[in-house]
Amino acid sequence: MCTQEPEMAPHLTLHCTFARQVWAKVETWSQNLITIPAHGIDIMEWWEKELANLPKKVRRLKATLVIYMVPRTFGRPETSRCLNIRS
Repeated sequence: MCTQEPEMAPHLTLHCTFARQVWAKVETWSQNLITIPAHGIDIMEWWEKELANLPKKVRRLKATLVIYMVPRTFGRPETSRCLNIRS
């Protein structure tokens, strides 16, 4: 999938070029409710930072969107087509 760095979960889901394109689309789609993870941040650190200091209703919505979206997006061939990524 990625030839830039070792294929470890943090890199593949948060930091590789493909992942960042997916996150940019999600950020736009969610109207900035879900933001692009900062480069180099750990998954748990990002998750905790994203949900910190939010009202309960917003925190639940944001968590639900991420939990629902991430497994259904990464690794699917149609994601590459949707983002116009050519290998």
